[in-house]
Amino acid sequence: MRAQLQLTEAKSSFQQEAIVRCLNRIMEVRILDLNLNKRVLFVEFTGPKVFQKIQKEIERLGLSINEKKIVPDPFAVSSTSREV
Repeated sequence: MRAQLQLTEAKSSFQQEAIVRCLNRIMEVRILDLNLNKRVLFVEFTGPKVFQKIQKEIERLGLSINEKKIVPDPFAVSSTSREV
């Protein structure tokens, strides 16, 4: 699964390093993009419990998430597709 998170208060390069360091500790998370100018974080993760860990780590850093958007995995096999 992938998510796009809109951070509200992230501005400095120190905060960027802290976000990367904290999220890299979670083995099931991969940071795809982090742009503090636009305050956007894109991550790839394995499931809902891991997403909760991501949210807790961001809150632990004193940041808040303004908007969350879960993006379906483009490579996931859907159960409704049929080959003809």
